[in-house]
Amino acid sequence: MRPRALPRNIAAPKMTSRFHKTEGRLLAIALIAALAACTNIHDDSARTRTEGALAGAGLGAAAGAGIGAAVGGKNKSKAMLAGAAAGAIVGGVAGEAYGASVAKKKEGYAQTEDALAVRLKTTQRQLQDRHTFNLGLKYEIARHEQRLASLRAATNLAGREVEEFELRTTLVNRVAEIDRRARVWQETIDAHKAALRQAGADPRAAALRSDIDALAAEQAELLRQRKELMSITRRAR
Repeated sequence: MRPRALPRNIAAPKMTSRFHKTEGRLLAIALIAALAACTNIHDDSARTRTEGALAGAGLGAAAGAGIGAAVGGKNKSKAMLAGAAAGAIVGGVAGEAYGASVAKKKEGYAQTEDALAVRLKTTQRQLQDRHTFNLGLKYEIARHEQRLASLRAATNLAGREVEEFELRTTLVNRVAEIDRRARVWQETIDAHKAALRQAGADPRAAALRSDIDALAAEQAELLRQRKELMSITRRAR
């Protein structure tokens, strides 16, 4: 006696279920392989965009397949494949756009970090230069004081007047040069303060703030020594 055949409406769903599972596995494997390949992309911006596109394609394909299964009627398999393909395209475009946005933010962060690193090197160099200048100015003021004392002790009044005039001219020119330097130093400090405001929560912001304070201290020392030069200038008359 021949075995009785199973009704088609019982056998068909099992085959369709296997088919759907196979297609799902293939899609998952393809996406995993594509995402793994992203690790070989050395450019971070390109990798971020690619990862976004692939992730979007995966989500879009899954959503499209679900919609296809819901509205596909008797041809669910074809509907699922069509929905997955359409969803992958739409999701890939959206994912790439999102990845591009993330990549742009990363590039902005990287540029900020690079700029801050360069600025910290600049402030350290400026601190060294300004400290050296102030130290040299200190010794220069001491020499002017000694020269003025020698002139005041001289008995040749005519010669003393000429040398005092030369000393006053030297001091006036030096003060004018210090005024120009002080303005530049202040402009530099202001620029560093603006960069500090943009640094936000960057851990290196504390180092920049410390350098700015040190630069302000060197500027204060410059202005203090300017007063000493002006004092010598008034006494050299």
